[in-house]
Amino acid sequence: MSLWHRSTQVLRAAARICPIKRYMDTIPTMNDATRNVLTRDQIRRVDRLAVTQFKMPSIVLMENAGKNAADWMRRRYDRPSGAVNVFCGTGNNGGDGFVVGRHLHNAGWKVRFLLCGDREKLSDDARTNHDIVAATGLPVSIVTEAQEFRRVCAALRKNDIIVDALFGTGFSGAVREPLAEAIRAVNDADVQAVVAIDVPSG
Repeated sequence: MSLWHRSTQVLRAAARICPIKRYMDTIPTMNDATRNVLTRDQIRRVDRLAVTQFKMPSIVLMENAGKNAADWMRRRYDRPSGAVNVFCGTGNNGGDGFVVGRHLHNAGWKVRFLLCGDREKLSDDARTNHDIVAATGLPVSIVTEAQEFRRVCAALRKNDIIVDALFGTGFSGAVREPLAEAIRAVNDADVQAVVAIDVPSG
């Protein structure tokens, strides 16, 4: 599968935690412009370091990641006249997506959540943030069929934004249907931007 196209933005997990700055200072980079752009393996190492050495609960990392991603979006884009459509997987990247959408909603943005999978398969932290969103009364649509992904994306408008929170740094292997179709549908969507959390799912 190809990476998301057009104006895809990839938000790094380094924003999850402040004490790891001294670790990040040891990462070789090409220049100052790229010094905080981490590889997939480096992001995973940062997360492990936060949990094991700095004793930060993973749910705290998820909250930090989602809030910082939402703050970045608010700086990068004017509040769209359309909606932010958050495509959430069942793993921790999906949990990040629920946090992103919640903070954007609190800032007055119109947000739609799409859970792309079985709610019973949500990771523990993702389930917690799903339940927080549900408790606020925000609807979460469950989309599990390939044709549904195509229909949802075809209905999006040019002033909409998509947040890709399907797969994160922990994913490996080939993307299988129906999520492979979700990726194709997002690539074909005629929207303002696609913002990927951690890494593009494609």
